[in-house]
Amino acid sequence: MKGHKGAIHAIAIHPSGRAALSVAADSKLMLWNLTTGKCNYTSALAEPSRMVAWVLDGEAYLYDTRRALVLYALRS
Repeated sequence: MKGHKGAIHAIAIHPSGRAALSVAADSKLMLWNLTTGKCNYTSALAEPSRMVAWVLDGEAYLYDTRRALVLYALRS
C-alpha cells in the first residue's frame, strides 16, 4: 500500500473492516480499500494530523488539527 510521502501518524479501520483512513506527516488524509489495497480517495489537509477515527456507526470520521477536532459526515 503506497501513497503517503511522509511518516504515517494514525490509521483507523472502518467498522465494516473493508476500508481504512490514514493521516501522515505529508498533510494528507487517505481512504484505503482494504480488499484491493488501493487508495480510493486523497484529501489535502491544511496541516499534518496526528489522529483519525471513525464514529461507531461508520457514517462519519474525525481528525485533529492544532486547534480543533474536525468531523465529516459521509452523506453530507
